[in-house]
Amino acid sequence: QRPEWDTAPVGVEGSMNYRLKTSKTGMLKAYGSFSYGDFALYTENLDDLSKKDFTRVKSENYYSNLSYREILGDDWTLFAGASFSLDKDKFELNTDKINQDEILNQGRIAVTKQVFKTSFITFGGEVQNAIYENNINGMRVDLDELFLAGFFEADIFFTNDFAARIGVRGERSKVLNKYNLAPRVSLAYRLGTYDQINFAYGRFYQTPFKDFILQTTNFDFENSSHYILNYQYISYERTFRIEAYYKDYNKLAKGTVFTYPYINLPPVPFSNDGSGYAKGIDIFWRDRETFDLTDYWLSYSYLDTKRDFVNYPTLASPTFATPHTFSAVVKHWVPEITTSFGITYTFATGRPYYNPNNLEFLGDKAKNYNNLSLNASYLTTIFDNFTVIFFSIDNIIGFKNIFGYNYSTDGTVRRPVEPTADRAIFLGMFISVGQASPF
Repeated sequence: QRPEWDTAPVGVEGSMNYRLKTSKTGMLKAYGSFSYGDFALYTENLDDLSKKDFTRVKSENYYSNLSYREILGDDWTLFAGASFSLDKDKFELNTDKINQDEILNQGRIAVTKQVFKTSFITFGGEVQNAIYENNINGMRVDLDELFLAGFFEADIFFTNDFAARIGVRGERSKVLNKYNLAPRVSLAYRLGTYDQINFAYGRFYQTPFKDFILQTTNFDFENSSHYILNYQYISYERTFRIEAYYKDYNKLAKGTVFTYPYINLPPVPFSNDGSGYAKGIDIFWRDRETFDLTDYWLSYSYLDTKRDFVNYPTLASPTFATPHTFSAVVKHWVPEITTSFGITYTFATGRPYYNPNNLEFLGDKAKNYNNLSLNASYLTTIFDNFTVIFFSIDNIIGFKNIFGYNYSTDGTVRRPVEPTADRAIFLGMFISVGQASPF
């Protein structure tokens, strides 16, 4: 382990669900979960190597939802749902103490009606109430957002092979005191029994990240236009999909907030002057037919994206984006011992990182990422409850992966950003209480 732990990571989590059939066509579902985490560590202070920075994070999360679905009459379908979540985070950063509580209440209702023999309309609404309570060294900053949305869409089947979904969504933000209207359309044409081609266009809006809104509410909606074209072949045992997309980002929030992806640059005033784009291709292939009791899939993504947002001084590839990613997964089932064995290889080109000594902003890139891992899942029962015993070894070869570098303020000292350990071994047992084994 590379970190100097003061408190090694500790986590507890659990979940439960309940289903009740209310009628021949009605179903009520309830779900609840909670989690708790705690860790603390010391990190090197690059501005003064004789000192170490102390960081502690304690988190609690509570989540629950309730949904109801029913068919009414011959041609009406009703869906209604509500959820509640509470996130409580406590941070200690040297002498600073930060408490952040986030409460999110959501509700949604959607009604679908068949209007012609093969066409449907769906309409409904959503409400979200987000409450943020922040206490930084005794100074409290709160925010109460009420977000309303309504939507209408029509699924139209022109022929057995050609269909369209046309819709519009309207939203209002209480904090921004602004409205938006977002049109969306998708077209699908079936080429054969198993394959079809699809095109989609949509306009999307979102409020700036809460760390901006806590500073000032003088923002507009961020927005983007999406253009997506894909071809897919889906049979019982094989899947192939290729998708090309272009996304145009406008009115991105700019300004200096001291959260990721903050970079040590001159202060930037708050505005909606940011912009950007993303374009790329995703390819996916999955095959469960060629080899007996074996399932494998391959995926590749190409991404070209640049953004001018947060405190970026210019348009640049962001630190979280990488041009090329590839993964290969193979799983083989051995019925005699009810065990599945798997192997996964992942490759990604290096991500940009900030080097204060380079005049080109985010002009440096980390080395390529490689990971080969093995896993096994043994299916059994414990007291008639479905149980999985899972074992995995991550990065079995021990690739020396580096995600970037951190620098001192004056740029004279740098340290690599590396995983907490080059290799990880995991052994776990998962028991689903109340769910019998299928074997």
